[in-house]
Amino acid sequence: MTIEETAPPGQNRNKIVIIGLDGGTFEIIDPLIAEGRLPNIARLIEKGTRGPLQSVIPPVTGPAWTSFMTGKEPGRHGLFDFVKPVEGGYGREVVNYSHIRARTIWSMISDAGLDLGIVGVPATWPPPKVNGFVVTGMLTPGTDVTYTHPPELAAEIEEKFGPYVLDIWWQSYNRGQEDLLLDALHDVARQRGTVALDLMQSRPWDVFMMVFEATDRIHHSLWHLLDPGAKPVGKDLRFRERILDIYSEIDAGIGRLVDAAGRSANVFIMSDHGFGPLTGKFAINTWLEQEGLLSCTGWNRQAARSRARVSSLAKWLNHKIAPTAAGRLLRKTISLVKKPKKSTPYRFLQYIDWSKTKAYSVSNTESGIYLNLEGREPQGIVKPGPEAEELKKVIIDKLQQIRHPDTGEQLVPPDRVVPREKIYDGPFVDRAPDVLFFLKDGEYPVDVNLDPEIFQPANWRTGSGSHRMNGIFCASGPDIKPGLELELPRIIDIAPTILGLLDLPIPSDMDGAVLREMLTDDALGAHGFATVEVDEKAFDDEAQDFTEEEAARVEKQLKDLGYL
Repeated sequence: MTIEETAPPGQNRNKIVIIGLDGGTFEIIDPLIAEGRLPNIARLIEKGTRGPLQSVIPPVTGPAWTSFMTGKEPGRHGLFDFVKPVEGGYGREVVNYSHIRARTIWSMISDAGLDLGIVGVPATWPPPKVNGFVVTGMLTPGTDVTYTHPPELAAEIEEKFGPYVLDIWWQSYNRGQEDLLLDALHDVARQRGTVALDLMQSRPWDVFMMVFEATDRIHHSLWHLLDPGAKPVGKDLRFRERILDIYSEIDAGIGRLVDAAGRSANVFIMSDHGFGPLTGKFAINTWLEQEGLLSCTGWNRQAARSRARVSSLAKWLNHKIAPTAAGRLLRKTISLVKKPKKSTPYRFLQYIDWSKTKAYSVSNTESGIYLNLEGREPQGIVKPGPEAEELKKVIIDKLQQIRHPDTGEQLVPPDRVVPREKIYDGPFVDRAPDVLFFLKDGEYPVDVNLDPEIFQPANWRTGSGSHRMNGIFCASGPDIKPGLELELPRIIDIAPTILGLLDLPIPSDMDGAVLREMLTDDALGAHGFATVEVDEKAFDDEAQDFTEEEAARVEKQLKDLGYL
């Protein structure tokens, strides 16, 4: 029996609006509410329920929004990062919506005959063919490919609103170009809200979702100006005010959407993860080499230091004195220095001697370490079984011994490093890193490149903010209790809650649970919140890989967001 066949009529069903603030955190939102800068978000919280929303591990946009869409942890939907392992190799390739190995609420809602509106949700390219409309979000190769459903919707949007902007890749801006970056972020926030409102008002929908990504881009690049303890002065104070103008633009957009949806709609505001300060980066593969777990060939730390100094000088010249005659002369001189071949995200892999390497890391955003396992990796040397299990214990112990070089502070406490089996369950656990860890709750993200120093201080290229586990959630509407503080709802709980409120049965293999405590007695009585048995192994939708050009574009986007 399928979910669609068991769907009841749903006479008491209210419409649902979900608004995403990518990387949203109450660390920023609460002070801004107190200052009176976010009146629409404040109104929703006052009339409804709120709580910190627990993300997934790793708390990264790709797997987190996918867990929202499926109600499942990564071990059951198969996406642990923006990328997945290349078959028969150590490299990685970017993922898309078709790589999700589980049904999403979009397909369940659409198959039940309800209308959907989806705008700017990450990891929705290629656009699913649902009842309703889709404008894809992050991980879309460009606007010259089909980025809407139906396809002709793109021309309609561009005719009304001009060229559609998919995202702002903040690392494509240099230090000293903060105003240009903030201009672009303000414009994309305004356009996203305007397009969403137009589609909401002009097309039928039962469930509508849109995501503002500008919040994440601001937090990555300019967190130091928003941090609750920050006291910016001079131009930094002006930049901070411009950031708050963008927040006000987003809040106004939320207000317009909520008003257009009407009082009978239930409204959810959520984020995929939270945010906090970034103090520096941790060169994980350099550390593994130092610990004798990874071996390099053709890579020399002193030569790497020299290249890093040249690169730093070139960047300084570009920002400071490039326009002058002296700057042009110095840049020309530096250009004569022999440069390495053009960089790719996984160029560092060519320097690893796999015949002597026991452990390695491949992605900046996975927060994990893989064993070079015999029979799994192309040149694996670690035998499965007792040898592998002992090596995991060794790695976990070594990670807990990491201390900050200046303060001596322990950066990986025991509750921040675990083998994957203690986190994940499901048919795709074998795709996850063998050991997962966080350095000071994410304050020191990893860098997989073979850098000359293990600890690297924060700079413009690293950004000043990084992801945290707890994002935001608030809900308001006729089915929601007012004035309730949820202890720690999970991002995987949203999907079953939405299905239940729509009178659609909830698949038994979802990891999430209905957030019953936030629902009114009338809502609990009106909706059955029935479950239906499903076979998670039966999902066999065909994946649509990127073309080589599309993959290169998405890799470039991720690099310009600081993820690769």
